[in-house]
Amino acid sequence: MGDQFVARKNESPLDEALKWFIATPWWAGLIAVPGVYVLLGFVLPSLVQLSLPAAENAAAQSINQTFGRVIGTFAKEFAPWAAIVICALWLIGLVAQWQRRKLLNSTRDLDRLRALSWQKFEQLIGEYYRRHGFHIEERGGASPDGGVDLVLRKDGQITLVQCKHWKAFKVGVPQVRELLGVMTHVGAHDGVLAISGRFTSEAKEFAVNNRIELIDGQSLECMLQSVQTEDQRAPTAIANSSGQPHAERTPESAPTLACPQCGGAMVLRMARTGRYAGSQFYGCKRYPECRGIREVAGPSNSTPVDV
Repeated sequence: MGDQFVARKNESPLDEALKWFIATPWWAGLIAVPGVYVLLGFVLPSLVQLSLPAAENAAAQSINQTFGRVIGTFAKEFAPWAAIVICALWLIGLVAQWQRRKLLNSTRDLDRLRALSWQKFEQLIGEYYRRHGFHIEERGGASPDGGVDLVLRKDGQITLVQCKHWKAFKVGVPQVRELLGVMTHVGAHDGVLAISGRFTSEAKEFAVNNRIELIDGQSLECMLQSVQTEDQRAPTAIANSSGQPHAERTPESAPTLACPQCGGAMVLRMARTGRYAGSQFYGCKRYPECRGIREVAGPSNSTPVDV
């Protein structure tokens, strides 16, 4: 399957290089910066000399030598400046990566999710998939590429992502059908439509039959919490009157747990009926769609079975 994505006309090579650094591991610049310097300062001048055609006479030979010398001199003088530009792009990319990690770690609930700008909403979703091992190509912005905001690559397959940061609308079939059309055009394996609101039942039915995953606001909230570390999800310790943090935690102040079934966030609940009525347990925040539970640690708690 050929990758039919090309660089957008309104983006310069520097823009594309910056996006590449944002998408690649942090150490990519350690290879790119010296690589550009060596390529321009040493490899290119040698290649120019080797590629010059054989001269038929002394005059032609002199012209070839002059041409090769000019190109070689220009490349050597330009090499350090090019390396500086690449180094600057790399550092900017590192800052952008850090900002995306911070954005995901600080977005813990649906209210904060819906308060994001559409640019940060796209970056947030991209960071989530990056943490799941996908190579992320950001193609959104003011002029999205055919409606595609993110291109995910993993195991030789392409997944297209559209982000609709609409707070007051239900997303219906037309938007899902639009994504399917782009998937078909580029030969993508599947697609994802992520929103901060809700989907209509018709949109859900259409997506199931067309390899499209629909992520609404509540589902996205659980997904984000599932990849945040324990330290990031844990509440800040409260200092007592002596200035020392409290050492004990109640079940209500314990760190957010991951659901054993869907990986989403869990909340403290109490069984109202059945054999374990009155016992506390952790239940999935997506209940009743997901019925994952965890036992509350402690000798006085039993494992509930009635959710």
